[in-house]
Amino acid sequence: MQWIIKVSAFILLGFIMFGCGFNGLFYYPNVEHVETPEFSQSHYIKYSDQDSIHALFYKKNQPIATIFFLHGNAGSLDSWSSLGQLFYKENFNVFMIDFPGFGNSTGKAKHEPTYEAAQAAVEYFKSMPEIQDSKKLLMGF
Repeated sequence: MQWIIKVSAFILLGFIMFGCGFNGLFYYPNVEHVETPEFSQSHYIKYSDQDSIHALFYKKNQPIATIFFLHGNAGSLDSWSSLGQLFYKENFNVFMIDFPGFGNSTGKAKHEPTYEAAQAAVEYFKSMPEIQDSKKLLMGF
């Protein structure tokens, strides 16, 4: 029975080390420049002394709700903005961010900067006057 615990602990340690140490195998950023799509506004959010992330905001006058959108670990706002446009056309505000190293965002695509950037984006999002009277939804891939 103890050998099962030891083997399980060894496997768990391997997964932890793999997830923390191999950022390049986890993130697949598109680093091409992202143009601001029609109906959206570009925002830049500082998350460290030197780096900022790019966000797109699709604003409706009387939205159903505002969606805070986190795309997955691949692509950039260039490829994900079409989904934001679909929600915008259905009368939602949409606030989408790119992670560090993706699209127009500076920094490196690694776990720690991604956490820092996401936290900065949440604070920025919460302070936006345009969304104060709107329901807020979180969507992530």
